[in-house]
Amino acid sequence: MRTVSLSFYLFLFYGIYAQDDIQFEYLGESEKTCIKELNIDEFTIDYNFNQLYLPESNVEFSRFIECVWKKKGLMSDKNNLQYDSLQEYIATKFLDVIGNTKNANAFAKDSVNGCKVVRGETPGKTAITFMNCVTRLFHN
Repeated sequence: MRTVSLSFYLFLFYGIYAQDDIQFEYLGESEKTCIKELNIDEFTIDYNFNQLYLPESNVEFSRFIECVWKKKGLMSDKNNLQYDSLQEYIATKFLDVIGNTKNANAFAKDSVNGCKVVRGETPGKTAITFMNCVTRLFHN
């Protein structure tokens, strides 16, 4: 189950192909830029992505997720989640996991509708809480 969770996170939110460890060269430009802008070490990112659910209490990781989501258009500059973009992004990444467009679209729509009520104390925590909600739905 842990391997499925890690693979799901990697596919769903970062398009990294299934592997046990995140390697810097496989991160996208948004992730690399945020690591540099926030001066976060690669270990912090790797460690936090290797948890069953992403930690909601790590301030540094939360800032990283907020930065990446804004660069990817999943969160606005005013800290609002962009549900249409999230639905499209989840469907695309979920398709990589199961290979069925109809099920991927249905899961994405249900996930966004079911998780849009979550809120965190910060924009990054909201994004992480949203991701954890989607992961819980995936496991069910």
